[in-house]
Amino acid sequence: MRLGSFKEHLGLNREILQEESIYLYKLQGLIISDGDFAKYVKSPKKAISFRGLTAETARTIIATVINIAELIEVRLSRQNTLKYGKRYFTVKVLLKTVYSKKIRDYINDLMMNSRHFMDSLSMKEKAALLAGLLDGDGYVGREGGYVSISYSENTVKGKIIRQVLDFLDERGYIRKGKYRGKPHYEQVIKFNDQKFMYNVINMVFHERRRKRLAKYYVDRLRVYECKYSIKELKQLLEKASSAYIDYRISEGRNAAVLVLYIYTIRGGRRIRKPVKISSKCKENIARILKAGNIAVNNVVAETIKRYLNTP
Repeated sequence: MRLGSFKEHLGLNREILQEESIYLYKLQGLIISDGDFAKYVKSPKKAISFRGLTAETARTIIATVINIAELIEVRLSRQNTLKYGKRYFTVKVLLKTVYSKKIRDYINDLMMNSRHFMDSLSMKEKAALLAGLLDGDGYVGREGGYVSISYSENTVKGKIIRQVLDFLDERGYIRKGKYRGKPHYEQVIKFNDQKFMYNVINMVFHERRRKRLAKYYVDRLRVYECKYSIKELKQLLEKASSAYIDYRISEGRNAAVLVLYIYTIRGGRRIRKPVKISSKCKENIARILKAGNIAVNNVVAETIKRYLNTP
């Protein structure tokens, strides 16, 4: 099968823009979370094995290594398939020689001094490492942005995962919630940095988890970001015939809102429609006014200036 067709078959219908090395950090997270970690660390062999995989997780691993592997072997895990009544797979990966040494060095450095290793990574590389953990042993809830990573604190790989998450928490990329022990063994996390979260989603290839993370990201944008672009805001300000400031505080709203009245045509009639502009748009409004080149009703302009000075 041609490489392009194979990628399409895997669901990778987007361009891979990152340099190949970024996939090593993603693979590092996958090995720690879902690989035959203990055997790989002790053995000098170059091959990396992933066992007991669902079809979706197997595709995720293949998508991660397809640009850096010399050989990818996929086998049906008959024992697990018979035991659980659904198809499970084993994926064995032989990396290109140049990458094989690098990934082993990365894992050894992380085990020896996790803080020093994490400090040496760029934000994209840190995001790729976390994406590997999420693709391997992560869970993303259908609603509410519930994100967790499964591990036991009593294992070597569990201690490494905890150190990685501790570092990301300390640096403000994520916020760790409660660790749930037996029988769940999972660490709940929340994203605290929008740009970091975007980079993580970009490297998560598990289709269901990626879609849910993307929804979480969009919902987060609605909460923390202005829903209008600068161009849209400028058009609304220019069309406004009047405006007032709504100081009322209600559930889900703890700041004043700017209300613009825009004339529009509906059913052949000219009506005045209120458009609410939240405090999340203040920065962009100030930027528009500072740039000039905007024709705003004088009364509306005075109301906008007062609004920008409200707490």
